[in-house]
Amino acid sequence: EQDKEGSAGNIYFRTEFRDRIGKISPYFLNTQIGTLFTTTYGQDEHDFALVQLYWEQFLADGDWRLRIGKLDPDDYFALGRFADDYRYFDNALFSAFPASNHPSGGLGFNSQWYIDPEWTLTGGITDVQGKKTHSGFNTFGDGRFFYGLDLTYSPEIEGWGHGNYRIGVEYRDEVPDLDRPEDTTFYFNVDQEIAEDIAP
Repeated sequence: EQDKEGSAGNIYFRTEFRDRIGKISPYFLNTQIGTLFTTTYGQDEHDFALVQLYWEQFLADGDWRLRIGKLDPDDYFALGRFADDYRYFDNALFSAFPASNHPSGGLGFNSQWYIDPEWTLTGGITDVQGKKTHSGFNTFGDGRFFYGLDLTYSPEIEGWGHGNYRIGVEYRDEVPDLDRPEDTTFYFNVDQEIAEDIAP
């Protein structure tokens, strides 16, 4: 918790390299397994890439958290205990929220206000054309963005355990060159332990 004290600042980065084993990566087998949803990003392939790089700044004795740089909206919006394409389900139907349409990572900023130990308000914008394998400097100037706002309530319920109750709204600007219309998403999701480390 020391990195959250006072007005601490941190720099974060993440790199990835993925290669296939055999002639084809698992990501491209989605049409062969009887589902309209793809396998997760963790099953694709791409060259070495700097997928995240951002500065994080804490203010107001750690109650306010700012980030600016190359960010992944999946880390902040429409979250869920099992919504993780690296650690849990290999099919996007179970490891993501189908209604959410996030860019895979782009230039932008994110702000979190820790209202109290149970309530957190998160807002941010990201280049809607962002890709984790590209720097994004050539598209950020187009002024088309993904916008997100999320309110999370995280209580500790006696006899059950930790829970997260989230409500949020997301908006994506239109990208005519890529035939992507604008869209708006509202979400509400819950993950609540019913016993220690057990959440349905």
